[in-house]
Amino acid sequence: MSAQDTGYLSKIDKNIKYLPIISLTSPAITPPSMAHQLPNFFQFSDNITFHIQCLAAIVGHFKWRKVTVIYESKNGLSAYSGILTLLSDTLKTVNTEIEHHSTFPPMPSLSNPGAFIEQELIAMRSRSNRVFVVVMSSLEMAVLLFAKAKRLGMVERGYVWIVTDEIASLLNSVDSSVVHNMQGVIGFRTEFARTGKPFKRFRSRFGSKYRSEYPEEEEYCNPSIFALRAYDATWAVAQTMKSSTGKSSSKDLSKGISSRIFRGVSGVMRFKNNVLWQLPSFQIINVVGNSYREMAVWSPESGSSKNPERHNGVNSSSSFEEWGPVYWPGGKDSVPRGWVISEKDKRFKIGIPSTGAFPEFVQVFQANNITCVTGFSIKVFKAILKYLPYDFQYDFVPLKGSYDEMVKQVYNKTRHDSNNEINQEDKDAENLHQKVMVSNRSNAYVHRMPGAWLNFLHCLPNTGQSLRNSLSRVVVAPWLFVILIITACFTADLSSRMTVCRLEPSILDIDTLFKTNASVGCNVNSFVGHYLTNVLHFKPENIRKFDSENDYLEAFETGYIKAAFLSLSSSKCSSDASRDNSHLDLEPFAGLFILSGSVSALGFLVALLQKIPPSQKLKTKFNLLQV
Repeated sequence: MSAQDTGYLSKIDKNIKYLPIISLTSPAITPPSMAHQLPNFFQFSDNITFHIQCLAAIVGHFKWRKVTVIYESKNGLSAYSGILTLLSDTLKTVNTEIEHHSTFPPMPSLSNPGAFIEQELIAMRSRSNRVFVVVMSSLEMAVLLFAKAKRLGMVERGYVWIVTDEIASLLNSVDSSVVHNMQGVIGFRTEFARTGKPFKRFRSRFGSKYRSEYPEEEEYCNPSIFALRAYDATWAVAQTMKSSTGKSSSKDLSKGISSRIFRGVSGVMRFKNNVLWQLPSFQIINVVGNSYREMAVWSPESGSSKNPERHNGVNSSSSFEEWGPVYWPGGKDSVPRGWVISEKDKRFKIGIPSTGAFPEFVQVFQANNITCVTGFSIKVFKAILKYLPYDFQYDFVPLKGSYDEMVKQVYNKTRHDSNNEINQEDKDAENLHQKVMVSNRSNAYVHRMPGAWLNFLHCLPNTGQSLRNSLSRVVVAPWLFVILIITACFTADLSSRMTVCRLEPSILDIDTLFKTNASVGCNVNSFVGHYLTNVLHFKPENIRKFDSENDYLEAFETGYIKAAFLSLSSSKCSSDASRDNSHLDLEPFAGLFILSGSVSALGFLVALLQKIPPSQKLKTKFNLLQV
């Protein structure tokens, strides 16, 4: 009997209002005002909030973003809607949402419960989500549910099933066929001390009684947490009645139960607002083989850990290695993604900016009436898709407007994703760069690179003799011209390397921009404009927006702006482009070097022939003619 049921009965019969009622049902949401309205009602079960927090911890640990909730509505009251609301709010704390919830009516109310459950499972299988959470369910419904799911292939690779305490605590009481249908299921059950003498005595008596009545089920004689609490509830009433002196009324009995602290076989019990108030611990289990194995322990005090000894009241989070390997449905070792692309899903729409200041990241253009999209961000996006273990169907949709509007469309699910040069780090102020100068890293060996060019000077050592041969002059003249060019390149490059790195900006910080009422620039569609106005408090009339990198250079040269605020990636792109455009190398002189090399080789050959004696020349010419 639940608190709501007791409330209805108290309205029918006022005598029930003062009669102590102990509920052993599954945990439910009991409003605090219920303790004043029904001071005789006692809930001998844990606070439902702890169960939902443990469930959310499991889902958040494996980073599943959507779940499907399955529950059995036993009486159709509003308590179940309250549980769903609480579950939804708790899952949001781990960035998870309930995609769909399926309500099953009580099994006795269905003429053909198997057909109903099968129809619901087929509908759930057609959706993309593959993480199913079974809450507030009876054991009868869970047995039938997993039998049908097994037959429909929904306890196979890619699926995830999580059961709560109502089912996990009773796995010792079901036969092997039920466990076979639940292979890979994860659950949690209430932890209690199994080493104390009171528990051992109770287990011995419970086992003897169970074997005498059900001799064919001897292996299922271990008591569950529900049996322990039923015994403790009876013992609590007996102790209260024994401690009362003389004649006691129903009010006195209720007051005695609510004020006492009981030590039962399931642990220490006390009540707050007529609800069992204690911090429970839950064993997280994984169904494998003919039974299950314990994966970790979770408690509200310390989160989850592999060993109960680690629960010392300090908040901690567990990693997947601490849990050990998990046996998933179908024997899969890796964590299932929790979703698939179903037949009903449409192609994903990926929004991209149609215009941008830096086409190196994203560029949209038309070619033969076809919209083409290129850029670094597009290449990264396509490279990531190659590593997905499934076919990801998508379409690029060019969009006009700011990046903030694109993000808003993703949030409103108008677009599935946006692809541009914005990343999460760019939202941080530390990655917002103020571009006011050109700087290079200092290098103590800056003279080495241009100095290496001077090795060409050793090709023609000065012997102190005048050049009388015309062929020698032909060889020397081009080389002198080459040396002149190399010297000029060396002087220009060395001067730029030694002076540009020492240049200082005329504007050192943002405060100077405020004091001089200077104009600043940013990308036309970027979030930077909004950041400058609302965070840095620049005047809107002092913010200039540009849609091209060349516009920035022209604005700096004309003094139209004094500084430019760019995101980290755009700033690097601009710096690389400027550095490449101003770099002086030998490429423009490639033709001259080829010509000089050819003439030098010809002159060297002629000079070599002149050194050969006349007799050797005739022999050489004769050999050449034979060849």
